[in-house]
Amino acid sequence: MRFASNPNIITPPIFPYLTSKRVLTMAFIPGAKVNDIPAIKALGLDPVAVGKILLEVFSEMIFVHSIIHCDPHPGNGM
Repeated sequence: MRFASNPNIITPPIFPYLTSKRVLTMAFIPGAKVNDIPAIKALGLDPVAVGKILLEVFSEMIFVHSIIHCDPHPGNGM
C-alpha cells in the first residue's frame, strides 16, 4: 500500500458492506483545511510543517509512484 510507512498519512478505513464498483465508502476523519492556520495550530501542528508534508506527499505520489495527478493543489489535500 502506498504511503503505508509514512506516519503523516492516515487512510480512513473502508466500509466494504457499503462499497460497490462505483461507490467507495470510507470513515470520516476530522481535521482542518490546509489553509485554516488557526485550526491547524489548534490541533497542535505547525502550519509550515503541514505544508511541507503536503508537498512531499504530492511529490512522492507523482515522481515516485508515477501516479499522474492532473490537479495537485492544496484543495485536493483537504
